Amino acid sequence: MLKVCHMTSVHKRYDGRILKKECVSLVNAGYDVTLIVTDNKEDEIYRGVKITSIDFHPKNRLDRILNSKKRMLKKALNIDADVYHFHDPELIPVGIILHNKGKKVIYDSHEDFVQDIKEKVWIPNCIRIVLSFLFKYYEKISAKNFDMIITVTPHIVDKFLNYHRNVHMITNYPVVNFEDRKNNKRSDCNQICFTGLISPLWEHENIIKALNIMKKDDISYTLAGPSDEDYIKKLKDLDVNKRIKYMGVVDAIGVDIIQTHSVAGMAILKYSQTVGGKIGTLGNTKIFEYMYSQIPVICSDFVLWKEIIDKWKCGICVNPNDIDSISKAITFLKNNKLEAKTMGENGRRAVIQEYNWETQEKKLLALYAQIAGERVL
Repeated sequence: MLKVCHMTSVHKRYDGRILKKECVSLVNAGYDVTLIVTDNKEDEIYRGVKITSIDFHPKNRLDRILNSKKRMLKKALNIDADVYHFHDPELIPVGIILHNKGKKVIYDSHEDFVQDIKEKVWIPNCIRIVLSFLFKYYEKISAKNFDMIITVTPHIVDKFLNYHRNVHMITNYPVVNFEDRKNNKRSDCNQICFTGLISPLWEHENIIKALNIMKKDDISYTLAGPSDEDYIKKLKDLDVNKRIKYMGVVDAIGVDIIQTHSVAGMAILKYSQTVGGKIGTLGNTKIFEYMYSQIPVICSDFVLWKEIIDKWKCGICVNPNDIDSISKAITFLKNNKLEAKTMGENGRRAVIQEYNWETQEKKLLALYAQIAGERVL
């Protein structure tokens, strides 16, 4: 049995992509899988995946970057796996050392970190530019040490193909229950929703501005998920007609209830270089989560997202900076319940047939079979 070790210093132990998708899929396929995480919680087994901690809870970002790598490497060497699969660019040095010890190493790049550095507002602009340039060079020369690179969306695949021959796309489509027959009844819906990490990236301010130009009692905006108190206050201060309902962090059942009773799910993501500008990304699951919940999507008009929305007729794409278009999209779905219902059904069918984790699981297992074959040789 091939022994596999996933490693993350940034993501939480119950991360959807790392643990609940990739690690669980590998366990179900018969691999011996351990996930090393950066926290100080007790070790446990999750659906066959052995989760082990480096017993270190960093005080801040810098503490993590400086002090987690040695602990991660020590734990990884003790596990003595055949394949190491790491998920954070700060673990590149760990991956290189493991490669030099004869291990198979996979770099799983969830984001375009070169562009991400440029957009980190907490770093002074002049330093950002230098750091981005240095990291681009560092990532390029380091890539040769890895047997495979996995990433989430086409424009990042294209970037890595410039300096690595073995690059593959494993997207973040949702895990679905093919036996679940959802039957939403939303005739009395009077809200739109957003479920997930609530941050300025999702253009909530523009959504509220769009709601402000609608009739006072027309529709409310329900948000559920982690957020900064100051940011929620900022949104509420902007909310002229008091439409916002912030539910805090809710569990999966609560998310399902919110989505089921919504006219539409909002996925209006900013144009930024981290998502390829107006190209967009398949690395974010937001639109697919709404589609699976059988509600229409109102989303940014990224090229990748618009192709999906147009193909399946499951929502409305808007320019994230166009307040009037956002308002019109919300109004249309609220006033055309039958068409909104059809869009929701179309989206659900699209995820069941095409945009689900099972399609990506097959790719992942094929890549691991390739690695396993090389390991035997």
